[in-house]
Amino acid sequence: MRIYLAQILVVVLVWGCSPTIHQTQKTEPARLGAETPFHAELKSLPPPQEKLVAAVYKFRDQTGQYKPTEYGSSWSTAVTQGATTILIRSLEESGWFRPLERENLGNLSAERQIITNTLAAYEGKGQTALSPLLFAGIILEGGIISYETNVRTGGAGLRYFGAGASGQYREDRVSIYLRAVSTKNGEILKTVYSTKSILSQKIDFSVFRYVKFKRLLEAETGITYNEPSEMAVTEAIEKAVYGLVVEGIVDGLWNSSGNVAYIEQVANDYLSEKKENAEIDHLGRRFDDRESMLSIGLVSGFAYSDVDIEGSNAGYTAGLNVNLRLSPVISFNQEVNYGQLDSDVIGNNQFLSYTPSFRFDLLPNERVSPYLSIGYGVLTNKYMADDTAVKNTYSYGSGTFGFDYVLSKRVKINVAIGNKYFARDDLDGLVRGSYNDMLWEGNIGVSYQIGSGWYKKTLLKRK
Repeated sequence: MRIYLAQILVVVLVWGCSPTIHQTQKTEPARLGAETPFHAELKSLPPPQEKLVAAVYKFRDQTGQYKPTEYGSSWSTAVTQGATTILIRSLEESGWFRPLERENLGNLSAERQIITNTLAAYEGKGQTALSPLLFAGIILEGGIISYETNVRTGGAGLRYFGAGASGQYREDRVSIYLRAVSTKNGEILKTVYSTKSILSQKIDFSVFRYVKFKRLLEAETGITYNEPSEMAVTEAIEKAVYGLVVEGIVDGLWNSSGNVAYIEQVANDYLSEKKENAEIDHLGRRFDDRESMLSIGLVSGFAYSDVDIEGSNAGYTAGLNVNLRLSPVISFNQEVNYGQLDSDVIGNNQFLSYTPSFRFDLLPNERVSPYLSIGYGVLTNKYMADDTAVKNTYSYGSGTFGFDYVLSKRVKINVAIGNKYFARDDLDGLVRGSYNDMLWEGNIGVSYQIGSGWYKKTLLKRK
């Protein structure tokens, strides 16, 4: 017992020290702001033939959302209200733009008027001329148009005798739209769209246990990480500026004076990313044609008979299944199995079973998808038993839970555990207890998909 408690204390102490690795022990001096991971790529754009004179009036937060808390929401906004300033700096850092001050144009005009009046009063009217304001060739509009919370959440935990640990994560998402408008005729030259996820993680460990009479051990520690939303907005804006420049080069709206081969490389990399982005959803899952209309598979595993007699052990099963997909979620499955049980049931322990069932794929678009199947089948030993007295056929209801893993467009593997609950209680020749005999099975299999996918066929029919 003492050794057990000592081990708990060691774990608590070691875990408790882990958050101090990043803990600030003293005040830190001011430093330059951290750059985003995408900043270096923004700076690597090929140089322009001539910088674009661009005006930015307002790049607003258009979400209208407030920062979420454990008890609802606060009066603080969910995202930064300084997106205009972030956009102007991104334009400067790209090397492609000459941004003009338009957000506080009233302040600029007032200051110029003060300068004009002062020069007129003390230098004479001949010294009052200021250089004219630059006019913009394009106006950059748009804003932060979406901030979605809890796009994906999850966690795990384990607790045993008052000691345990848990972890949680949450993913939010911010979206940016940016468009270039020609001041000559008001035409929208190009619109780009970028998103960035915002990750929050929490890990904690705690102990609450009576070590002896009137002696309570209680300890807890943990660490939390929240990705700054301001950094996420900055990276999304930098990505939007990058996309605007590259798409403008590709469409011939503006030109670069850089190396031709490098310009082509940048353009091709961006177009490849854009093409790949069209094939995935907002969680990064690829829209593959994962499920075909028809698949044929082989399965093998173990079978355990839960019957009235004692001493029953596990045997083995092997079989063939054919699956016909009726929709992205529902399919009709037929499976034939040969099995042998290591116990004194159903003759010489060999059997054949046939199970038609309906299968429900819970996450059909994922590479790993859990599924459930419900069916009704028959099991017989008529063709294997030597003793005619024990030859019989049994009907049963079946239920299966498993996972599919897609290896390729044609091949997938699955792992499943199932139960066959018989309509009668005489599988072993005895009728005892409140429950009928049943058979537990665990299988692993591989299947080959034939033909094109259900989604493709359905879309063609709709067209």
